[in-house]
Amino acid sequence: MRLVRAVTTAALVLTVATASAQTRLVVTVPATTLLPRTAASHPFGAADAMQQPLRLDTRGYVEEEYAVSGVAQVYGWNADGTVSVRHRDLPYTTRILVRRPADPARFSGTVLVDIGNRGAGFDTFAVWGQLASHLLSHRHAYVAITVFGNNIGALRMFDHARYAALSFPPPPEPCGAPRRDAWNRPDEWFPPAEDAIRWDVITQVGALLRSSKASGPLAGYDVQRVYGSMQSGGDLPTYINTFSRGVRLADGRRVYDAFLIKDSGGSRMPLNDCDKPLAAGDPRRVIHDAGVPVVQIVTENSVSPAIRRPDSDLAGDQFRLYEVPGASHFDRWQYNYPRIDDLAAAGVPPLTDHWTFPRECRPAGVAMNDFPLPLIFAGAFANLDAWVRQGVAPPRAPRIAMDGDTIVVDETGIARGGVRSPWVDVPVATFHSRMEGGGDTPFRCDDNGYWEPLPAARLTAMYGSARSYAERFRKALAQMVAGRWLTKEDAEDVKEPRPW
Repeated sequence: MRLVRAVTTAALVLTVATASAQTRLVVTVPATTLLPRTAASHPFGAADAMQQPLRLDTRGYVEEEYAVSGVAQVYGWNADGTVSVRHRDLPYTTRILVRRPADPARFSGTVLVDIGNRGAGFDTFAVWGQLASHLLSHRHAYVAITVFGNNIGALRMFDHARYAALSFPPPPEPCGAPRRDAWNRPDEWFPPAEDAIRWDVITQVGALLRSSKASGPLAGYDVQRVYGSMQSGGDLPTYINTFSRGVRLADGRRVYDAFLIKDSGGSRMPLNDCDKPLAAGDPRRVIHDAGVPVVQIVTENSVSPAIRRPDSDLAGDQFRLYEVPGASHFDRWQYNYPRIDDLAAAGVPPLTDHWTFPRECRPAGVAMNDFPLPLIFAGAFANLDAWVRQGVAPPRAPRIAMDGDTIVVDETGIARGGVRSPWVDVPVATFHSRMEGGGDTPFRCDDNGYWEPLPAARLTAMYGSARSYAERFRKALAQMVAGRWLTKEDAEDVKEPRPW
């Protein structure tokens, strides 16, 4: 399978290799319309309208929202493994949320694109939750994309006047039952939508950010590198395997220079709703030969042997997989939700940033996992940027130890192997990777991990004294910096280890 796209300021040229011939299509680079913020209307998910609000202007940043309009294709797998176009030129309008340094002269040249997850029934941007502090500190730009029709429905329900123009096309052919809305909201807001256009939307937004259009969202900014990121059930791995090697700009550069994946399954998503997911064992499920560097960070309760593959420094197949003991799919960093009244306007029950479930998980009363995964993400992103810009390969880590499908733990109950850190090598608590409980919401209790403090007598037997414990913790922290797992700046901010 080979896909080639050349980008000019006016058009995106796409060549799709099929089993018999090449079909050449011209797809316009999407148009943008600024969605102004007013006293009566603000973006859903605006940084200062979250449950933990952030004033970007105090950090020298501005936030703008744009409607993005274009036409996209629906693709499908052929029997021989190639890809062809099933439906052409379907119009869409979605939105992007842009956070950039107010002064173009202070821009680093790096843009991180964060593709919205649909699992909650509204846009959630997990990578921003992990990387916000690092991005702002290093003057990178950030762009969030809405790529699912259901999330567009939530936006329109939240503020119909603001988002009236947003829409995904209806499915050009019926394929099974419509996707059920997460919160059983009125059907009028959630008509059937063709989510299979998201592959082109991802590409076109990346091309837009690199274009020289005077009206573009980053016009006047020296965009040097664009990185794609997402947490999903397999959407970004599917995009990487199917499209990333072939999409190119007119000058030969790729649309995306690298990818950073949080959790996510393998490359298994069907390219359209009429296709079946790739079967277990299909080699296309495992990320390979992306053409650009790929770093995948997997939390302990998301580890799966099915998506594992060796790390590689080979040109065109640069890859790192980092499995992180003590981290969980849901944590306090990942989902800083929009404020309660904004969620209510979008038809979502009162989820809070302290607890993501409108039901009880067991054990009750425990706090959301506060393992400092953002520090691991910041180190990985800094290494990814150096890999692209300077050719400096990132460190490698062993996989989390497993016996079949069971994670092997040490005497304190913490997983062996993976990316080691002071929080698991010098522990003061046992990590439990899954909570129990169930329900009929989109959230699962087993996506949450939690910490159980070790008894004081156990800590004394392990460390002797709090001072001895702190010395061992700081030594382990210094080893992480030396191994390039943490940035020096972040390590300096870890002033004290966990209290015991």
